[in-house]
Amino acid sequence: MGKQTQTTGLKKKKKSWVMILSPKEFNSVELGKTMSFEPDNIIGRTIKINYSVISGDPKKQNVELTFKIIKSKDNVADTELVEYKIWSAYIKRLVKKAKTKLEDSFRIITNDKTHVVVKPFVVTKSIVNKNVQTLIRMKIRESFKI
Repeated sequence: MGKQTQTTGLKKKKKSWVMILSPKEFNSVELGKTMSFEPDNIIGRTIKINYSVISGDPKKQNVELTFKIIKSKDNVADTELVEYKIWSAYIKRLVKKAKTKLEDSFRIITNDKTHVVVKPFVVTKSIVNKNVQTLIRMKIRESFKI
């Protein structure tokens, strides 16, 4: 694909490639590249990528990560993790007939004052009654108290 140009008055601007890197928690792996007239124009864009691409482990292909570009310098863009999502098809495979699936959703505030929505997912070995399900949910919420 050739370089694209944009005319501004008498001068022509050319797009340049900007490399997108993952955060340090993911060892600053290259997520991809995008074209832009100025590197600052891509701030705020999001990129979705399969976790197996980052980790190199094909067993982790059921997880999708969403990164948001937070800064760009010298044709290199840094990102932060915005979303960690397990595909619903994988969840359906985990839950069989003789098991109970527990889901919950709640908000917490981390030590660095970031608001996070936590959606835990639990599969039991066998079918459990409502009282046990409630106790499991309460224990999960207690474990996330900061």
